[in-house]
Amino acid sequence: MKYFLSFILSIGWMTACWAQQSELDSLQSLLNQATSHRSRIDLHIELCKASAMAGEREAAKDHAAQALQIAEEDTAYTMGQGESYLQLAILSRAQERKDFGQKALLSFQEANKPKGIAEAYLQIGAGHENMGEYEKALDFYKKACQIKEDLGDTKGTADVYNSIGILHYHQSKYAMAIENFKKSLALHRRLKNKKGISFALNSIGAVYGTWGNYEQATEFFKKSLKIKEELGDQQGVSNALHNIGIMYFQWSDYANAIESFQKSLAIHEALDNQKGIAFSLNALGSVQFDWGNYDKALEHYQRSYALQKKLGDVEGLATVLNNLGEVYIEQGDLTTARRQFEEAKELSQSIADRSSIAEAAYHLGNLDYAKNDYSRALVQYQEALGYHQALKEEAKISRCYVRMAETYLALANYSAAIEHAEAGLALALENGSLERQRSARQVMATAYARLADYKKAYQNHVLFKELNDEIYSEASQEKFTALEASFELERKEKEILEQEGEIAAMDAALYQERSERYFLWGGLIALSLIAALLLLGLTKIGQSRKLIAKQKRELEVVNSEQQTSLETVQRQKAEIENLNRLLEKNLVVARDEMANQGKQLLDFARYNSHETRAPVARLLGLIELLDLDDHDKETRYLVEQIKQASLELDEVIKKINETLELRGDSR
Repeated sequence: MKYFLSFILSIGWMTACWAQQSELDSLQSLLNQATSHRSRIDLHIELCKASAMAGEREAAKDHAAQALQIAEEDTAYTMGQGESYLQLAILSRAQERKDFGQKALLSFQEANKPKGIAEAYLQIGAGHENMGEYEKALDFYKKACQIKEDLGDTKGTADVYNSIGILHYHQSKYAMAIENFKKSLALHRRLKNKKGISFALNSIGAVYGTWGNYEQATEFFKKSLKIKEELGDQQGVSNALHNIGIMYFQWSDYANAIESFQKSLAIHEALDNQKGIAFSLNALGSVQFDWGNYDKALEHYQRSYALQKKLGDVEGLATVLNNLGEVYIEQGDLTTARRQFEEAKELSQSIADRSSIAEAAYHLGNLDYAKNDYSRALVQYQEALGYHQALKEEAKISRCYVRMAETYLALANYSAAIEHAEAGLALALENGSLERQRSARQVMATAYARLADYKKAYQNHVLFKELNDEIYSEASQEKFTALEASFELERKEKEILEQEGEIAAMDAALYQERSERYFLWGGLIALSLIAALLLLGLTKIGQSRKLIAKQKRELEVVNSEQQTSLETVQRQKAEIENLNRLLEKNLVVARDEMANQGKQLLDFARYNSHETRAPVARLLGLIELLDLDDHDKETRYLVEQIKQASLELDEVIKKINETLELRGDSR
């Protein structure tokens, strides 16, 4: 079953330039030297922002809390209180985000800071959006937009339009989402802000991708990617690749999806972006799960889970827990699966995230389905459907309908199965999900067959087979396998390079140690110690070199196998070409022979008609001239037999002639 992966839209961690450790150290040094309350408040806030960009969420919260504590002692510095509350709001979700946003708003209003007021409105709106209260969120976003327009803050206004676009996107109001993203794009173009332009293009692409318009989505993603590459924005490049990967994934083009996700992951690893790594690992796990590679899916999900837990990302943890649960279902470990889903639901409820609560309910439904408890599964699916309908998440609504259809089919309620499958199919056709179209057609084919409506059963089965062949094409599987092999080969080569580096470092360390000991120590004892150390080091080096030699041999075997496969393909190709040439040559010879035989047959037919029949005709004529009355009875009998035989011979010659003419004409 296909998971619903999210396009990267928000201006959060995934678009930030990740802070370097040197920046954090520098700010911490300044904080240690600061003496005034206000300086310490400002530095704590800067450290909060830098820590958040570095993915250190808990450290960021701690700095914001310390800034607030100091600001509350300096009651005159209301701006400090407002900034502290604002950062706490940014680091929170749902109700807590709204509460901190309201406190920031009061502080900025007291300080009469319009810019701060606008930022507080944005955070309050974001809190409402987290809770699915979209209309309230829109009101606060509009208030923020008006203030930024009054201040002449063009970039700030563009960012608010982007936030409104994301809000409409979550509501599945795609036309309105595109309208606001285009407003943001126009303002960024006016400012010649390439980063903003790229971001808006990416957002528009995400809407088209979700809408199922893959051609336009690809066009916008590529435009965004090109600008990111021009800017040298590796994080932005990674985001664009991730979005392209999701588009392929939803279209069931697994080979291209995994290629895009692996490229995105490589960039995250190079940037040491822990959040991004976790994000990409989860996406790769979902592709592997859909492909049926459950062990690989489990490996990716577990790595993602470990990173999400380290980062304290509750929403990310809930997502990965749901995915882990699905793998455990496929592996038959239903007890562990239930534990994963229930934990995911508790985490989602703790942040009042209705979409994530619905996800957990959906997955619990899958667990009950796997246990053949279909009635209980329907209750879970209905709960999930209710949340998704309230949030207008159409892709997830489609998924729920199809799963409910499968459940009704298992309960032998064929009419309900068809009804829900048709509802899911209609939405799947709108958003272009081949996987859900395939599942819906499969349910409908089976249900109609059980109802003895074989015509509709056959029609749906044909469509199911076409979709199934398109999703699991041989070419796609071959590309997927090649990508996996390439990825594994690169990983081994990287390990070998790292180990060679370690050996070089060990050689250098041993040499340094030997030199130092030579000058510091004398005599046999020192030499013995050095010899022992060298022996130990050389042993480790020998072991490492053996390991490297082994891995190099493995690589040589892989390369040899690949070369052998290539040579085999080329040889087979040459053999096929030779066979084709020989076949063409034989066909020409055969055509000439057939033409010649046809001519011979026609000539023989003419000869048979005139030359062979002529004596028979004369014989018959002579027999007619005989006066049998002048002969005795025995002679007359013999003449009659000769006449009959001649007539039969004449008929045989006619038939032979007709057959020869017919064959000659056909040739």
